[in-house]
Amino acid sequence: MRANGCSFQDFLNAMAEDDEFDSQLTEKGITQAMSVGISAAAKYAAAQVQVVVASPLSRAIDTADLVLKDTAARRIVREEWREISGLLLNAKRMKASEIKSKYSPKGWDTSRLAPEEDELWTPGELESTDACAERGYLGLRWIWENVDDEHVCVAAHGGIFSYLMQHPRVDADERMSARFHNCELRGCEMTLVAGAGAGTAEGKSGVGDGEETESSWRFRLQWINLEADADAPDKGNYKL
Repeated sequence: MRANGCSFQDFLNAMAEDDEFDSQLTEKGITQAMSVGISAAAKYAAAQVQVVVASPLSRAIDTADLVLKDTAARRIVREEWREISGLLLNAKRMKASEIKSKYSPKGWDTSRLAPEEDELWTPGELESTDACAERGYLGLRWIWENVDDEHVCVAAHGGIFSYLMQHPRVDADERMSARFHNCELRGCEMTLVAGAGAGTAEGKSGVGDGEETESSWRFRLQWINLEADADAPDKGNYKL
C-alpha cells in the first residue's frame, strides 16, 4: 500500500484491521520466504554469511530461517532491529524467556535480549521515526564494534530499514534508500567513514582524526548486486 502512494495514516488503519500480537508469517509470507531461499542470491548469501542478526519479532526470525536455511552462521537476536514500535500489537514482542524457549533450540542466541517484558512498546502512541532510526543506527554500531566477522546479515523490517536510511549519520545510496519489498534480500557494503578506525584497512582498527564523540561515527551503505556476486563468487569482501 505504501508503495502505491497511500498516506501513512491510511497504512496504519489498514494494518489495524487484522492487527495481532507479534504477528506471525502468513502462508503468503512463508511462500515468499521459501521462494527467495531457493534463489541464487540467497544460496550465495547463505554460503558467505557468518553472522545473522535478527529482530526479536517472530516474523523476522522465521524469515531468516527460511531464506538462509542452509547457512552455518551464528544467529543473534538483537532488540535494536525490531519494527517501529507502539500502537499496533504486531510490533509488540514476546517475553524474553518465551523467545529464548522458542528459538534457542533452533540455534538462536537470545542472551542479549533484555528486559524480560517489552518496555519499548506503548499501547496508545507510535514510536517516533527519529527514535526508530536511532535504534537502527545503534544496531549498526553494535555490529561494527562487536562482530569481527566480515559477512553479516540483518533480518529486520521495512519500516526500520526505511528510517535508518534517513538517519543523519548514515549515508545510503539511492538503491539502498529505496523502500524494501516484502521478504527482499538486499546486499550492501558498510563502511565506517567517520569515527574510531575510519580510513584504515577494513575500517576496523586505528584512530580517527580529532576527538571522537558520539556523533562522529558515520556509516556509508553502498548497494551491492547479490545476483551478480552469485555468478562471480571471488568478488571482493563486503558486509551484507
